[in-house]
This record gives sequence, structure tokens and C-alpha cells, in this order.
Amino acid sequence: MPLTPEEALASLTAEAAIKSVLARYCHAVDDGDLDALGACFTADAGLQAFGRERTGRPDVVALLAKALPPDKRGKHLTTNTAVGDLTVDPGGTGTAGVVSDFAFIGPDGTVTTGRYQDEFTGSGGTWLISSRRIVFRG
Repeated sequence: MPLTPEEALASLTAEAAIKSVLARYCHAVDDGDLDALGACFTADAGLQAFGRERTGRPDVVALLAKALPPDKRGKHLTTNTAVGDLTVDPGGTGTAGVVSDFAFIGPDGTVTTGRYQDEFTGSGGTWLISSRRIVFRG
């Protein structure tokens, strides 16, 4: 069944907000801006990365900060973002599964690639990462 105009607008608005969070995440982690990084996650967010699991915004941010100290920061790029399983009401409340490929260019020029496997939660039009799994590909 086709979406109503209101449903289509809510879906497009949610996708744009989700992609904005993905970009803000990359900028924050590259700049070492831990407050901005934390603002990308829900309070009860989960993270699986680097062989570890963390739950709760402070622990998620702490793990990411430890993994990328100032001398190891570089540039994160995300691409091929696919938003799936999107459920959203006209008020911007809902959930989505999101997959994005990433490349990290280290300070020495080495490139690491992988995939972010995310769950997003939207509330009142604000979308945040509620769960992230980082899978490295090389």
C-alpha cells in the first residue's frame, strides 16, 4: 500500500535526520569533541566494538575516546548508508535499522574500512543512535 503524503514526509524527514547524526558522529569523533559525540547516542545506547561491549552513553563515549586518543585521530568517512525497517509516525517518533560503510584515514595515511550496523530511535523528530556495532573489514 502506498504511503500517505504525511507518512512519506515523516519517512524522508527521519532519513535526513539519521544521516545528519551519522555525519555529526564522524565530525565529533575526528575532532575529539566528546560532548558532541555523546549527543549522537541515546542515554541507554549500546556499543559493540574493538572486542568490547558497553551500555550507556558515558561508557560508550569513554570506549570511543580511548580507542581514538588525540595522536591517533584521523578522518572518518561514511557512505552507502541504507535506512531500513523504518517505522515513524507523523510526529517523528519511531525506530530504524541503518547500515553504513566507513573508511577511516589515520594520521599516517593508513586506511581502515568497515561497516556500522546501527539501530536508531526517534522521539519528537530527534533521532539518535540506540545501538551501534562496528565491524572492521580491513
